[in-house]
Amino acid sequence: MASTSEVGHAKNIANLNLLNTNIIALGAIYNPNNPKLLLTNLQSVYTTAFSQQTSVNNLVAPYSIAVDGRETIFKPLNRELTKLRKAYKATDGVTQVQLEDFMTIIRKLKGEKKSKDNPTTDPS
Repeated sequence: MASTSEVGHAKNIANLNLLNTNIIALGAIYNPNNPKLLLTNLQSVYTTAFSQQTSVNNLVAPYSIAVDGRETIFKPLNRELTKLRKAYKATDGVTQVQLEDFMTIIRKLKGEKKSKDNPTTDPS
């Protein structure tokens, strides 16, 4: 059965607001020994967390648009890099070390990491 729990910063902030609401309902009964758990401090933490989360939410959309734009620009480059790799591999005198160095540069251009499961040397 799949988990139905909600997780993340937004949920934690909402739960802190719920906690503050319940503490207000308790009134004078709520009297913690730790000053960090006083209602005023908890409300301050909530206000700070809420404003920071709002700030992050406002910055996510422009960032995503910029990343999508960069991916669109570099997508045609993949086909050219594949052709270049094949031509380099077919060149006489290219050692395995030189080919691996070349592949490292291509991976950097593509923004990929070296796969441990799929070696870059193919039998063809």
